[in-house]
Amino acid sequence: MTGASLGSTLRTTGALSIGTNVIPKEEKEPLLEGWYSKTRSFNIQIGKGDLQCRRFTSAMPGGTFVLGNGRVPFFTGSHLAVKGYYFAFKVDQVDPKPPQGADLGYSLAIGISRMSPSHTRLRGSTSPLYAYEVPGAVILGYGGHFIDQGKWYKALWDSNEVRAGDKVGVLITNDGEFVLYVNDEQVFRAATTLGLCPKTTTKNKYYPIVDLCGKVSGLKLQPVTEPPNKPLEVARPLEPTVGK
Repeated sequence: MTGASLGSTLRTTGALSIGTNVIPKEEKEPLLEGWYSKTRSFNIQIGKGDLQCRRFTSAMPGGTFVLGNGRVPFFTGSHLAVKGYYFAFKVDQVDPKPPQGADLGYSLAIGISRMSPSHTRLRGSTSPLYAYEVPGAVILGYGGHFIDQGKWYKALWDSNEVRAGDKVGVLITNDGEFVLYVNDEQVFRAATTLGLCPKTTTKNKYYPIVDLCGKVSGLKLQPVTEPPNKPLEVARPLEPTVGK
């Protein structure tokens, strides 16, 4: 499946469309400790202290996104080369082939949700089937795509490259840039609409979101892990995906 057809195919699910609606304020939530297990996508299992998540069945690619159970921690230590919000996980299960009916367009996606996992729009029949359908989400993956509030771009990194044992981390800088690390090496950096949020005296609330709709079928969260202590490499411009 091509990048242009991926979104149009997935959008036929009838799940939530992405818009610019104001997201209601949520109750104060703790820092990230595990995956959110009170409610979750129908095709996800969560176990071992909420640190591990797995796709339940490979019979379908959808219903496989999971969110963290708390806010992404903000790291500001004077010893760090880069400060920002950061979370990481280790890939511990990769299937030999994608779920039934899927192709390379259906692959691991990683990102940030502005919406709390306890939000009512993420429950029951109103819940999206894919992470990119979560309102306000900023996502990298589904092959070589970057999605920011519903706008799709070509990414010079392909999530099909992820292998079992890889450590994957996401950093959101003070300026709202999205940085992806694989095994503590930067593989992607781009500006996002997160940098357009009004400046406040309190920390922003960001929640991890991961979609296991491809060959990667199991993850183990590594809570309270510091970002790689390395200067950032130069960001590359994004190009809109044709048809998005």
